[in-house]
Amino acid sequence: MSFLPTARRFTREDFTTYLAGLESNWHPSGVTMHHTASPSLAQRPNGFSPQHLINLKDFYQHEKGWSSGPHFFVDDQGDGIILFCALGAKGVHAVSFNSTDWGIEVLGDYDEEDPLTGRGMKCWQNAAWLARTLMTHIGEGAKLHFHRDDPKTSKTCPGTKVTKEWVRLLIDMGETMHTHSDPPMPAHIPRPVLQKGSSGPDVRELQNLLGVKVDGNFGPITHAAVVEFQFRHKLLADGIVGRKTWAALGL
Repeated sequence: MSFLPTARRFTREDFTTYLAGLESNWHPSGVTMHHTASPSLAQRPNGFSPQHLINLKDFYQHEKGWSSGPHFFVDDQGDGIILFCALGAKGVHAVSFNSTDWGIEVLGDYDEEDPLTGRGMKCWQNAAWLARTLMTHIGEGAKLHFHRDDPKTSKTCPGTKVTKEWVRLLIDMGETMHTHSDPPMPAHIPRPVLQKGSSGPDVRELQNLLGVKVDGNFGPITHAAVVEFQFRHKLLADGIVGRKTWAALGL
């Protein structure tokens, strides 16, 4: 059995210290990313409570009869790195990767919930930081897998709204994930229609591309810049950013 007696929460700083002191005879070669699907973010509005984690251990150990489970759960809390199973032993999380990878379960249902904003983004920032830290510990050649990469599963895990390209971008950003700039969005994910009154990370990205003040609010200055851009690119200069304007911006 490699389940911990009690799941243990870490801040990023504390986990870095813990990992540096790890001694193990098992040497994984990569990490595999999962989403919990159930429970979803909506079902865990405050992340995982101690009782939730006890229930998960009971589910894997007694209902499924597994000798182990995923090594980590991750939620959107400041101490959202949750060690669930011993790092020095193989886990049970993906048939083809159990013998080679540490397993990370990210709170949320990313077939339905949004990984690009709000709590979903916070969960994936924590997860990407954890993956980066583990892969750095593994060293050169460390592999990043999604559960759906396993040829022995038909699951979409870690969710159809999560792409490996995007997760790699988050991982590559490293420590800059704590800055005020917004993490990049996958290029192939459709951008929303933006206009006066819009706000949020999409507007910030638009403002970055237009070279105007980045504040996340689509006001008169952003509107004027959009109209000018549309006029120069022979688009309908209505100040509304739709599919054609996004495409002209290179997205």
